[in-house]
Amino acid sequence: MAINSVNSNKNPHIAVAADSETQDLNSNFLKESGFASKKICIIVFLRAPEIGKVKTRLAKSVKKDHALGLYKCFVADVLSMLKTLEQPIRLYYEPNGAKKQIKAWLGDGFDYLPQCGDDLGRRMAHAFEQSFIEGFDRAVLLGTDLPDLPGEIISEACQQLEKNEAVIGPSRDGGYYLIGFQAKSFFGGAFEAIRWGTPGVYAKTMKCLQRRLGSIHVLPKWRDIDILSDLVAFCDRAHQRRAKMTRNYLKKNMDLMKLLKPNL
Repeated sequence: MAINSVNSNKNPHIAVAADSETQDLNSNFLKESGFASKKICIIVFLRAPEIGKVKTRLAKSVKKDHALGLYKCFVADVLSMLKTLEQPIRLYYEPNGAKKQIKAWLGDGFDYLPQCGDDLGRRMAHAFEQSFIEGFDRAVLLGTDLPDLPGEIISEACQQLEKNEAVIGPSRDGGYYLIGFQAKSFFGGAFEAIRWGTPGVYAKTMKCLQRRLGSIHVLPKWRDIDILSDLVAFCDRAHQRRAKMTRNYLKKNMDLMKLLKPNL
């Protein structure tokens, strides 16, 4: 399921400053669509950057240090994109107790909260519940495996939650990369009895949502990066104005590029 900066000793904070042109584009999109509420938040699930603990499926095909380096770049690119939307960003991290480490890595400008629950579903449900208890009317949740996800898709999710009870973004592996609810329509059952990481996650979640809710907006399908073939597909589609950190990492590591593009 798609919910699950290059290393530098000189500067522990990654670059997440929003590209000015992209920021203007996404801000204008929100304004033109009539979306002006400050009662929405964006929830991001992530892990502390530890070798052997992140991108483990990808690490089966690339060196573990590359898996770690790519993970840091994915996070940097996702947060850079989200910052253009000018909405509160809540980073739910694991493992518990890693706040100091993650904040030293990512810096200020985010709310840092621990993930709570025995499995992914319970952790996501808790993040929504906590956000709604704290006063947000709407919330969207995504992971960090989508370095080139366009900000317009997140803007669409925010806009559609004004008039729909839920939004969901299907991923090409049968899971979903984003899910969002209005506070009044949220129910924890959407995250129960799901076999996470299997191709049936999206279909089963949609059936659950359709049984309970009247209006669900489906976002464009997107391919997250979990395994080597996903990374190859990313290289083929990479937009020059998106995922700059990830693209720069690939350019600087020719051994990795030769693995992805043997004919280079």
